[in-house]
Amino acid sequence: MHADAAGSGTYPWNGPLGKKPQADSEKMAALGGECATVTFDRAGRIVTVCGTFTGFLVKLLDPDSLETLAEYKLPQRPSTVEAITRLNFSKIFKDTSGGAYSYLDNEDRLVLADSRQHIVRLAHEQTADGSWRFVVDKDWDLTEHVPHDCVTWSNLYPSGECDPVTSVMPDWEGRIWWVTRQGRVGTVDPESGDIRRGADAPDDKRLVCKVPVFGSGASTTDNSLISWGDSLVVENNYGYENITSPLTAVDFRTGETKWKRLAGTGIAYDNNWAPVTLGPDGTVYVGVFNGLVAVRDTE
Repeated sequence: MHADAAGSGTYPWNGPLGKKPQADSEKMAALGGECATVTFDRAGRIVTVCGTFTGFLVKLLDPDSLETLAEYKLPQRPSTVEAITRLNFSKIFKDTSGGAYSYLDNEDRLVLADSRQHIVRLAHEQTADGSWRFVVDKDWDLTEHVPHDCVTWSNLYPSGECDPVTSVMPDWEGRIWWVTRQGRVGTVDPESGDIRRGADAPDDKRLVCKVPVFGSGASTTDNSLISWGDSLVVENNYGYENITSPLTAVDFRTGETKWKRLAGTGIAYDNNWAPVTLGPDGTVYVGVFNGLVAVRDTE
């Protein structure tokens, strides 16, 4: 979601330079279909997670045409059930759990945490007839370590605690780190399957540092730090509830607009928190409410 394992939000290559940029888009579902996390396998194919109103879909896409080559449906999230039963669809837009924050490992396998509180590793492979498919390569159950009394169709009003796993990341020793919405942190050893979380660590030893950046009562930051050199950019999402609110982009140093290209009009093209992802060939990809937009130079 944020470009690399450090979550820097920066890339080692350029995006389009504004040389007659062309915009293409692909609809991914009848309603919804935003593809926020865009990753690339070694052949340049896109592996992405797209959020629809009925659930998350893992998709393998052609990077040029954006055609779907393979699809895998993830378990439905509690927020989807809440949105439908309580007619509050903002629940979906505010929920970043269930697979949105995923990554592609060194063997082109997608690693994510689904709504069952499981970390799943998905490989994609080509079959004998030339078509593609996703297969579950590994599955780690975190329910012994994370509260999981969550809303389901058979449990509409749970009495216990639900703390969804929102993000997974690798470290340099091969471990998978996971974090929940309420700030629980732990690791999984992919080789042994061991899940260890230091529950006995004193609270005064957990926090390294903190710096206030926004005013009290007007601050909502959703995992959106961008680092460049010794600077951090912190995004304030306060007041952003859903796809009817606009966003914008500015130059890092000056705030100046360098170039712009209309990608589409209406709420179907609202990026709804999705980041700008730069592909290795210089194409920029942006997940939008109804799918994915690609912008590339034509000269």
